[in-house]
Parts: sequence; structure tokens; C-alpha cells
Amino acid sequence: MRTIDPDLLAAALAEALETMAFIGVEPPSDPPPAEALHVTLAFFGPISGQLSLRAPAALGTTIAANLSAVDAASVAPAQAADALRELTNVTAGLLLRQVCTTAEMPQLAIPVVSAAQADAALHDACSATLCADGHPITVSIRTHA
Repeated sequence: MRTIDPDLLAAALAEALETMAFIGVEPPSDPPPAEALHVTLAFFGPISGQLSLRAPAALGTTIAANLSAVDAASVAPAQAADALRELTNVTAGLLLRQVCTTAEMPQLAIPVVSAAQADAALHDACSATLCADGHPITVSIRTHA
């Protein structure tokens, strides 16, 4: 497995946002707020671990509106959470394809969303923070063989 660094992690998140929701990224000005949604996605196989994403629900609303071609005001909170789940899933897939061989490629679990306050990054993880459409978003990954 190739080493994951913050630049590679940020690039995977940026590609997922741009491809999936037509949202560009910028350097962050602030970390995600305490009330941000926390999405975790576990993966299992020769390489196991967890990808974690923290972002405000408003970013999920923007992504859902872009995906559905509707006004953001018509997006329900559940749709915003689903959009962040899908962003986490796409980010994990893009990242793991870059760092794992075919034999190492893990199985992805279903992403789980929580409103519980969590650390901005996993303590022993690689992390990156970006700004997407004015919203700070942090992605972290922890792996083990």
C-alpha cells in the first residue's frame, strides 16, 4: 500500500466534490464548527481502517441541491446527510484506488452519520481540511494492516 499523506487525502476529497457536486475547494479559513455532522466509513480486508469526514449540514444541503438540480431550500435534512454519506463513500473509493493494489483493495462499509461532536481528526490519523463552497470540511483516515 502506498503511503497516504494530507495532500493525497485532500486531492481525493477535492476530486470527489468537483466530480460529484461541481463544487471547487479552497484552503480552509476555519475548522468545521462543533455542530458539524460527522460521517464515518469503515473498510475491511487486507487493509482495514476508517475514513472520517466532518462538515456542516449546510454543505450537505448544497451537495444534495446540486445533485438533484433543486433549490437548496427544498432539501430535507435527511437528504443533506445522505449527500455527505455519498461524498464520504466516493472520497474513500477514489483514495483507496490510488493507494491499494488490486489484491489489497478493501470492502467498504455503509457510511454512518452522527450529529455527535467529535474530534476534528482521528488522533493517530492523517487528516486534511479544505473549504468547499464557503464551508470547512475535514477528512481523516486511519489504516492498519
